[in-house]
Amino acid sequence: MDDHQGTASGAALVTGASGGTGAEIARSPATRGYDVVLTGRDSSALTTIAERLGTAHGVAVTVIAERGIVIDILVNNAGLGFVGAFNDMSAADSSCMVAVIMATRSG
Repeated sequence: MDDHQGTASGAALVTGASGGTGAEIARSPATRGYDVVLTGRDSSALTTIAERLGTAHGVAVTVIAERGIVIDILVNNAGLGFVGAFNDMSAADSSCMVAVIMATRSG
């Protein structure tokens, strides 16, 4: 998977990528040319997914388990915020903020 033919620069980290939704989500950045770093509980499944993504999309795919790295804590420090009082925000900005909060709190 060393043939990097992707069109984007950068990499995407996808957790829970050994099956189900995580495996499907991993395909999205790969189709856009991003290299992909995969983590999950099933290293065999991750290796299979990595091979498929690398071959199909010409991107570099790394499985963290293959590197001997064990992640005990993931700090997902992504966020969204606006300056000012909530009631002063535009409807579009407040809707965006509420959508992000609801999506991240539902899991």
